[in-house]
Amino acid sequence: MNHNEAGGAIRDKIRIAEIAPDERKITAGEATRLLFFNGDETWWKDTAWRPESSIPSGNELHQILGYEQDETFIRYYRCKNTGLMIKVIGQPDKLNIAGNEILELKTYRYPCNKERQVVAGTFQAQCYCWLTGLQYYQVHLYNAVTRRMEARIKGEFNLQNFRKMLGWAIDLQGAEYAKTNCQAIKALEQFA
Repeated sequence: MNHNEAGGAIRDKIRIAEIAPDERKITAGEATRLLFFNGDETWWKDTAWRPESSIPSGNELHQILGYEQDETFIRYYRCKNTGLMIKVIGQPDKLNIAGNEILELKTYRYPCNKERQVVAGTFQAQCYCWLTGLQYYQVHLYNAVTRRMEARIKGEFNLQNFRKMLGWAIDLQGAEYAKTNCQAIKALEQFA
């Protein structure tokens, strides 16, 4: 099977994702956090319901359920606003080369998180589609409390929607950098 039959330009394994001093980078996970979980530190709380503490973490569940492949993909994205080249890095949970699709696992413990994980997983899966060249994705939603796979949401990569959301994530990252730099400058001013 050649790369075209496999559904895109699957790149060779890249073990080290170094960054040059004059370029910026963003990972698929960071972009997802910035878009869907940033600044909302109480998103996981639901006072009416608490799971047992013995439930495995999301990372442990990825390993248990076999959603851990070790290929890292890198691609560059040019920001329209700034013209900067951004190195986008990601490591999909699972590749289904024969099906031309990405399989993204999202786990949750609290019922209030289910919908947010679907939306976040959809964006992250599309990011991996863009990185790998695969055309389709599935978001697998696993309830860690009931230990059941609750949904398998299928979709097709949408370049226009993905670019818009990645642009937002890069803008949010820039705002975080600016906030951190302002805090550092204020701290330095105290010593001047």
